[in-house]
Amino acid sequence: RFCHDRIEQAAYDMMSPDERRAKHMRLGLLIWSHAVIGNESDEMLFLSLNQINRGGSHLLSDFNQRNTISSLNLRAGKRCIAMSDFASAQKFYESGISFLNNDHWQHQYELSLELFEASIDVACTLNNAELLNRISGDLLLHARSYEDKLNTLYLLVRHGRVSMKLQEAKALACDVLHHLGEEMPRLFG
Repeated sequence: RFCHDRIEQAAYDMMSPDERRAKHMRLGLLIWSHAVIGNESDEMLFLSLNQINRGGSHLLSDFNQRNTISSLNLRAGKRCIAMSDFASAQKFYESGISFLNNDHWQHQYELSLELFEASIDVACTLNNAELLNRISGDLLLHARSYEDKLNTLYLLVRHGRVSMKLQEAKALACDVLHHLGEEMPRLFG
């Protein structure tokens, strides 16, 4: 077994990075196609998506395939959250975002909103301020309504509170309440 593993690794190392990514994509799609026919399990979902994600979104050009892979990554991320594996969930959400099409805010709005909100929530939980700011900025820029922004604004207030940026959190909370028509006493606003 040891010799076989070393030969396999040597063959893998001889492939170009593009060939490796293409092999990962083919393998992931093959695993997924068999998982769909059979009884889909978390293990098969994670196994197929890990291979597909290693292949990378640039290898798929079909809108429907990209949409499906984005949705599957969202589902895998939610399953990771249920198991309290936030780091893996974040990877699935980021991969799901990468498989969205370039015009996803126009043609995949609901899926985009759900992936971005899930990613923001996990970034907040993991205290990843850089990712939180980048993803939330994109969502706030493209959200179609203020209601679509509310969950993200809440998470930004929560993150500000947890990271001891209390003045920023308070100011944002007051802005949100003001926008929703709530009058705040001058002492608070």
